[in-house]
Amino acid sequence: MKAPKLRLTVDSAIMTVAGITLATSVFFLLQDGFFKDYDANDLKAVGTFKMSRNDVRRRVDSGMTWSNVEEKETVYEGDSIFTGESSEASIQLENGTSIKVDPKSLVVIRTKNGSTEIDLMYGSLQGKIATADPLVIKESGVEQKIDVKPNTQVRIVKQEKQKIVRVQVEKGELNVENESVKQDEVIQLFEKKAVVQKSVVTLVSPSNGETKWLPMGSSLNFRWKSAGAAVGKPARIEFSRESHFEKPFYSAEASGDRFAVSDSNLPEGSFYWRVKPKDGDPSLPALMTSYADVPPMPVLPKEAQVYSLEADRDQALKTVFFTWEDKSGSVDYQLEVARDSDFKDVVKSKLGKEKVERVVDLGPGTYYWHVKGRHPERENAPFSRLMSFSIKAGARVPAVPQMTQSELEYTIPEKTLAKFPAAMAKAGRGVKPENVEPFSWNAVENAQSYEVEVALDEDFTNAVRSDNGSATQFKPKEVRPGWLYMRVRARGADGRMGPSSKPARLHVMIPPPEMKRVKPVVATFKSDSELKKAGHEFNLQWAPQRFAAAYELQWGADPQFTKSKKFKVRETSRLLKVTKPDSYAARVRALDADGNPISVYSGVEVASYRKELFIPPVVQKPAVKAPEPRVPASVQGGSLISSLPIPQLREPASASALVSLEDAPTFVTFKWKALKGAQSYTIQISSDADFTNVVKEQKVNANSYVFQKGLPEGKVFWRVRANTKTGFSNWSDPNDINVIYQ
Repeated sequence: MKAPKLRLTVDSAIMTVAGITLATSVFFLLQDGFFKDYDANDLKAVGTFKMSRNDVRRRVDSGMTWSNVEEKETVYEGDSIFTGESSEASIQLENGTSIKVDPKSLVVIRTKNGSTEIDLMYGSLQGKIATADPLVIKESGVEQKIDVKPNTQVRIVKQEKQKIVRVQVEKGELNVENESVKQDEVIQLFEKKAVVQKSVVTLVSPSNGETKWLPMGSSLNFRWKSAGAAVGKPARIEFSRESHFEKPFYSAEASGDRFAVSDSNLPEGSFYWRVKPKDGDPSLPALMTSYADVPPMPVLPKEAQVYSLEADRDQALKTVFFTWEDKSGSVDYQLEVARDSDFKDVVKSKLGKEKVERVVDLGPGTYYWHVKGRHPERENAPFSRLMSFSIKAGARVPAVPQMTQSELEYTIPEKTLAKFPAAMAKAGRGVKPENVEPFSWNAVENAQSYEVEVALDEDFTNAVRSDNGSATQFKPKEVRPGWLYMRVRARGADGRMGPSSKPARLHVMIPPPEMKRVKPVVATFKSDSELKKAGHEFNLQWAPQRFAAAYELQWGADPQFTKSKKFKVRETSRLLKVTKPDSYAARVRALDADGNPISVYSGVEVASYRKELFIPPVVQKPAVKAPEPRVPASVQGGSLISSLPIPQLREPASASALVSLEDAPTFVTFKWKALKGAQSYTIQISSDADFTNVVKEQKVNANSYVFQKGLPEGKVFWRVRANTKTGFSNWSDPNDINVIYQ
């Protein structure tokens, strides 16, 4: 018994889901107005829609859905009519009354006992009462009866979420509660009260609901009438998209009863305007619409565009789609297509509401076309500029171009990189390549031109397309390090594109970073324990390179890097410590942000490290010599003059290293600063700091000396003193150098 129970449960679940799905579908169908939920035969017709522009919808009194409204549709008793932004509707009632509903309004229209009942939820409308039938204004369920004389024009305004309705007499006369209301006077209806007010400011021009087309560079003139306390007083003119003017988008001081606004300050489309006296209530807002007085702008077919009939399908006639843009608020468009530029031989003339028209069965030949935007209130609207296109006999789709090369290499020259700002490289910009080998492909039969696609990946995501004309070569206008992918396809005489070629790619590199010279190091120690523990840090440095996000440093035990380590660094230097005396090799290359190499390795730089144990020389006591006879000072060259300046040593600098081959002669130049008054100098070179083992002592007249013999390996010391006719200075402090033979 368990199985049937389980089956019933599953079936119930399926039916439940199906029911929910069906209910949801019906709901959305109702919301979107896919079908009517009322029978027109059950409704009472009270008028007709004479004009419906943009977003106009209505809901019948017994219906649930909103449906779009077209011209000449019937208006039924109790219809709710909604107009969206930049939308409006005109209604002609059977009793002769005409009503124009302004944008962003919601109104319910009824006729009872020969009267017209207006229930304005929000927004505004205009009414022209043709007969003496009463007009009933409904607000929050309260009705206010108004007696209207024939041909009286009224304007009714209600702000959203307020309980006040204002009725302004624009022409004629009406009566409310036995009180006469004449032109430019306003009835304010609030709950059961009706208050008649004389308008302090009455807007004159543009009139409410008027549409203006302004020539480029012209101004629109606004006029109004002031009365009572507002006469001669300053005021402000304001523009707003909403009738309640909570956020005016334009406001300016105005003196007198007129104001001119340039076309640059006027918005496109519908807006409200009003005048607000300095010490008084603002006027009732008036709706107006402004557009630039320009014709439509043709889009397709482009000027001199060529269509080709498809030979592959034996096509003899062509269907052409015409499109255009419009900024003049046109309600419909007239398209004309002719075989001559004077439009004497018109082959097609079409009238429609959309900015696109489909014209079929056009044979080979040259055609001309233009389009005109139309509006009931716009007179002598101009046609657009004249456009031409042609249809040619069939051509076949071009074949696939074949790329000559599948892969190219290019290194950005150093001089080009040097001129390229680093900030532009970081911002993702590339350089203009110089002397780059172009991509090339074979010429394709039936090809009128070629379209090139360039991308940074082989899937051609976000590819950039460019028309290459009839050329069969292509050079990129901008490159960055990495891979650049390119493919091409041919365009036929009819504009149809052939298949794309196989991709080719360009590998873009930059020159390698240049490493700085590494000086060899010879370290001397006093004991074996110090020598074994000691090490040295080499500061490896290189010049920064454009486009490099990081660098890869390779450090090896030999120049072939058979055993090596690699270090990824973002800086342009790296400290590496060694303890084993040896010759090490280093080289570096640039990386991009993803860690991919964008240059080859630099040249190899050798870092040499040697350690030596210092053995002090055995000092033998000199034999005692008999005192020598005193020699006159003139024979000795004078005596020590302590006031004489001591020479300052320059080259070689202290602690510098000198590397030389064993079998090559060594030439070492010693330099010091020349002293004023010195007639000569004496230089001493010694293998010890106490100058007990002097290798060379030489008297010279210049402030330099070239030593042309082999210096002892290891540390060597040198010093200088100055000589005059009467004596000599103290010795300078010695400098030491490391002498290395390889």
